[in-house]
Amino acid sequence: MTWINLIAQVNQFPQVYNNGQGVGYSNLNIRQNASGTGTIITSLSVTSKIGADDFATSTESYGTATWARVCLPTTTSGIKYGYMMYGSAYARINEINNYATVTATNLNIRPTAGSSSWVTIGGSKALYGQNSIVALTGDTSNISGTTWYQVYLTNDCSQQTGWLSGTFLTLNSNTTNYYNVAGGVNNNSGVLIWGATVSIGSWTTNSTEGFYQYKLSPNWSGTITCSHPSYNTSSPASYSYTASSHNYTRNFVMSNSTTYTISGTITNSITSVAMSGVTVNATGLSPTTTNSSGYYSFSVSAGYSGTVTPSFSGFTFSPPSRSFSNVT
Repeated sequence: MTWINLIAQVNQFPQVYNNGQGVGYSNLNIRQNASGTGTIITSLSVTSKIGADDFATSTESYGTATWARVCLPTTTSGIKYGYMMYGSAYARINEINNYATVTATNLNIRPTAGSSSWVTIGGSKALYGQNSIVALTGDTSNISGTTWYQVYLTNDCSQQTGWLSGTFLTLNSNTTNYYNVAGGVNNNSGVLIWGATVSIGSWTTNSTEGFYQYKLSPNWSGTITCSHPSYNTSSPASYSYTASSHNYTRNFVMSNSTTYTISGTITNSITSVAMSGVTVNATGLSPTTTNSSGYYSFSVSAGYSGTVTPSFSGFTFSPPSRSFSNVT
């Protein structure tokens, strides 16, 4: 019996995201829906984090965009959502997934641990609806036997952090069971590419404003490739990758390389009949066979050099092969 070591896909959500703008830059807008023209309903400071439970995609003027669906503080009953766009300077997957899920129907946000007052939004009491994913700062406080957890808040709140009673939270106990892989996608003129398909083994994601990101199980091994309908070549063609740490440099440069065709027809020299099913090999390329008209062809890049050789049981060929050098 042969045992195969299989590494399953790590769940992409729930997930904590951070503001990729970096300290000293801008707050990150959160929109009402997954659209670049969606109404801005709040924002996230450069030092804050936020919980998300799903993603969405949209078609923008530059191409496909990916969005994190984030859970927001609200002043009304029930869960409230907003959307943050992926990008190298937008929503980034946090390296530590320190979140909790709200179990109460509505959970009040307190300004300090154990307080009887409220954080507010526009003067009204702020709360999280049931099943909201909240990003924890890591600070806790025990008040009269109850553990309180500090959470990051959005900029519409009266303060940037608040406190939630642990009685109404389910904590994520496995905060580092993944490694991020990410990188840039641009063309050979340096233009950022939207909507490129990045294949990570059997899974796929898209680039948004020239950036992709994904969570992998530790020790996952496989191939990462990139494609886009407007380009026929990526550099590198692929990465052989093992997830042993967070990596943000698996970059791709897309271009359109000129291709050329090497082709010919093979016939029986005695009967002059086209020969089908002849195997034709070319250096560095996958073999092909002739069709019913005896025709074969290969697509090659500019500068290709190699030898084309036919073979068929019981036959010899004249010439036995043809050589090509620096095809242009």
